[in-house]
Amino acid sequence: MIERNGFRFRVFRVFAVLALTLVGGLQAALWIGSRRTLDIGSEAGFALVGVAGTGLILVLCVAAWLYFDERIAKPLERRAFAPVTTDVRPTLSQEDIALQDARRMARAMALLESDKAQLIRLISEIPGAILVINTADQIVLYDSQAADLLARLGVPRLNAPLGDYLEATGLSAARSKMQRTGLEVRFTASAIHSPDSLSVRLRPLDNGNALVIFQETEASGGATLPGPLVYDFALMAPRNGQDIDSMSLNALTYLVLSTETTGLLPHRDNIVKIGAVRMVGSRILRRETLELRIDPASKNAGETSEDGRMGILEASAELHKFAHDAVIVAHNAPLRMAFLRHHAGVTWDHPQIDLVLLSALLFGDGADHSLRSLASRTGVGPSHALSRGGLAQAILAAEVLQRLMPMLAARELDSLRELMDALDQHADSLEKLH
Repeated sequence: MIERNGFRFRVFRVFAVLALTLVGGLQAALWIGSRRTLDIGSEAGFALVGVAGTGLILVLCVAAWLYFDERIAKPLERRAFAPVTTDVRPTLSQEDIALQDARRMARAMALLESDKAQLIRLISEIPGAILVINTADQIVLYDSQAADLLARLGVPRLNAPLGDYLEATGLSAARSKMQRTGLEVRFTASAIHSPDSLSVRLRPLDNGNALVIFQETEASGGATLPGPLVYDFALMAPRNGQDIDSMSLNALTYLVLSTETTGLLPHRDNIVKIGAVRMVGSRILRRETLELRIDPASKNAGETSEDGRMGILEASAELHKFAHDAVIVAHNAPLRMAFLRHHAGVTWDHPQIDLVLLSALLFGDGADHSLRSLASRTGVGPSHALSRGGLAQAILAAEVLQRLMPMLAARELDSLRELMDALDQHADSLEKLH
């Protein structure tokens, strides 16, 4: 839209006046020529019209040139060579300014991404496994070597207490000494559920955070190729008592879950496969995955079949630990959680998001809410859609959730509480309709 007091409107006004004057002048010339045709003949009348019209066009073009020369060309030429700086943004439309800002931001973001990728490559080349922990000893960052080390002690995951992998007493004593002296502390830590001992360096960072460096990791695991750096620096900021419901959706940790069962009745059928992948905000942490095969006949904890399948109690305990401080997301979540609650010996009190209900909220009740249709609708490739359950389907569901996050932001559903309230209201409206 052109502003009435803007530069573009003034230019439009000049050409509008020029066009109206040309049209009016030609009409007047035709009228005069038609009146004189009776006196001087038709050929002379048309010639008179042509001469008058040509003269009018020339006069108006010269007038337009003089106007632009005086009002635009000369002022611009004086300003171009004047020893002053001038902000020309007021002469631009809002669309032009927005386009310039978007291009400038895109260039800045591209440069930032390039610098970040280079920094990640450099950090990945540093010898030794590296972690960063926050004031609560929760993992904020880990590199590929640390991921391989943690994988021997459990499933690596952001926001997990380091005490889930290392014996807490030695870690607590080392942190106390580091905070007291402000210097790096070296100590030997015992691994949880493993006879291994690790040589660890604890180095202080700002605001009570700490850098953890594991030495001699290659001795037990072999050489590790550089891999992606996994991090979430938002975890370094103290929550100050902020509960999970009021946190932004982009600040939450999600566990996207998929299960394969022998049927649809939790009291009669069994879980045979569990797959899960963790997310931080809209970022899928592809190194933080879990895939468990379950033997329905095994009821004792710690019992594993010859083909590597475990009992449901042990699998549920491992999944429960993997879901620490996470919001559970699943396609048809109520059914999957009903199976876990019926068969598992742990309490599932995590917040839950059902992708079926989320799809109904965003796309309407009449849409197809199957995971395959959601993947097609959101532009996710169908490569994993043929799998009945397990990790492949969990990753597919995570990719769908990743594509739905901007749609939630567009609806101003910014926090978990706002999203859960919207889902509950939609579910209530569906119950009233049916």
